[in-house]
Amino acid sequence: MRLAYWRGNASALHRELTDRAHGGGPPAPSLATLHRAIRQDVSPGDLAGLRKGERARRKFDVYLQ
Repeated sequence: MRLAYWRGNASALHRELTDRAHGGGPPAPSLATLHRAIRQDVSPGDLAGLRKGERARRKFDVYLQ
């Protein structure tokens, strides 16, 4: 997943997809569409893990709280 490569940065992912589209690849979604898809499909804990690491992701766990 390219979102993981960009550590949860939707804008950087959008730039990459736009560059690919200009190079002859498939059309890139708009930034708003990309944000919406991330909000729907990636849990807040997973997104925190992508951005700040495993310790941040574990703050969203409910096990043994």
